[in-house]
Amino acid sequence: MALFVYLAIAVAQVRLRHKLEREEPDRLTLRMWLFPWLSWVTIALMAVVIGAMAFLPDSRAQFWLSLLTVAVVLTGYELRRRSERRSA
Repeated sequence: MALFVYLAIAVAQVRLRHKLEREEPDRLTLRMWLFPWLSWVTIALMAVVIGAMAFLPDSRAQFWLSLLTVAVVLTGYELRRRSERRSA
């Protein structure tokens, strides 16, 4: 499950950093080494590890349970978002 969380963090970091560079570049005070390439390599390596978990017998159960957890969380988020939109 932690790998899915770190993967989401890395994707969000790339998206939000690009948005900030485009809209408010003065707010960026910290330079990240090799951005965005290092972030993309990190995302790719985490995807490879998660993919390998699906094929390795020792970690296959963890992979499917983590995937189920991600699906439940995303479904709950979407239902909540729709509910808030209807009530607004």
